[in-house]
Amino acid sequence: MYVHFLVMLLSIFFLFIIPYACSLSFNFTSFGPNEKSIIYEGSANPVAPTIQLTRNQVDKGMNGSIGRATYYQPMHLWDKTTGYLADFTTHFTFVLSSQNRNKYGDGMAFFLGPAGSKLPNATKGGSLGLTLDNQRLNSTDNPFVAVEFDIYQNPYDPPGEHVGIDINSLRSVANVTWFADIKEGKLNEAGISYNSSSLNLTVVFTDFKNDTFLLQHLSAIIDLRLYLPEFVTFGFSAATGNATAIHSLSSWDFSSSSNIAPSQKKTNKTGLAMGLGIGGFVLIVPTYFGRPLHSSIAPFSTNASEQGQNQITEFSSSTNSSGFTTTSDGASPSTSLPYSRCRQPRILGSLDNKLTYAIIAIITQAEDSLNSYRTRKSRQLRNASLLHGRYYSTPSSLIVLRPLFY
Repeated sequence: MYVHFLVMLLSIFFLFIIPYACSLSFNFTSFGPNEKSIIYEGSANPVAPTIQLTRNQVDKGMNGSIGRATYYQPMHLWDKTTGYLADFTTHFTFVLSSQNRNKYGDGMAFFLGPAGSKLPNATKGGSLGLTLDNQRLNSTDNPFVAVEFDIYQNPYDPPGEHVGIDINSLRSVANVTWFADIKEGKLNEAGISYNSSSLNLTVVFTDFKNDTFLLQHLSAIIDLRLYLPEFVTFGFSAATGNATAIHSLSSWDFSSSSNIAPSQKKTNKTGLAMGLGIGGFVLIVPTYFGRPLHSSIAPFSTNASEQGQNQITEFSSSTNSSGFTTTSDGASPSTSLPYSRCRQPRILGSLDNKLTYAIIAIITQAEDSLNSYRTRKSRQLRNASLLHGRYYSTPSSLIVLRPLFY
């Protein structure tokens, strides 16, 4: 079926199946001047329904603009006594727009820094508001771990726009080219998850290339305890230099695991009663395209259907009394793999021939578990239909797409 209107939002929300509740969780679908949970620094300020991280065209001078927007409450990232390290996930939508200008800069980042850290004073566009200009490659005074969305090439950068993972340096430890279409200023989406068991920081984000919407990924193994203190400030920073662009944040949700030591968690009956980590889970999504896809989770029991890397896979579906379609990727409950949940659909494919998909599962696990999972699920795909579903595999995650209509 052809779709002849603008792409809808894709909500990438990583849900880890762990036997305890989230200690820090929020969801901003928009922003306004009365929101007290966001701390603004520099040029950043709320311009409903978004956060403007750098000055825009109606402000006085867009060049040399730097801003930060952080959550008012620090996150307990790890515990020094027990060594326990938290999991966290975040999803956000944002716009970087040059307003059709060919020259633009500099970019934005999602970052973690020491609790109470502030916007550095001596900083310009290339530092992205993360560190001092003279410490871009060795940020000793302003330690940080960040995911950058960089749209200006500095001497230490790879060519062109890119997404990178940074540790105390603007020279990324991992990066990938980003086809972001900054001139047109399209709405971008990104999901970031950190798995404390595998120490894997994974980024999934949208691309726009040759009239086609794409998904890309990036990951790195990082022990955050080596670079950050127990409590961290987290949020977004952005900057412009002589080259400028609009940097705005449209929505943001975040969730981190509880800060109670694992030994204490095992006795937490309240957390267990919530159903997290019990057996397998399915994702419930309505198949009507015209409304948001609010998802939920429920226990399931199913025989494992065969799936494989970069292959098409079958899904099992049923309809409950509320009219929602319950969809599972067929994973055996014994796998205990973490899942995401999707709340809204995404159009993937060329502008002339699109299928509407929702990401209904993002599985992040240690590499050996993923390889084993792929091997077990790779036998009976040859006759599977595209109308049932598609598997998208990355080195650090398995992403399951589900067509919503055809």
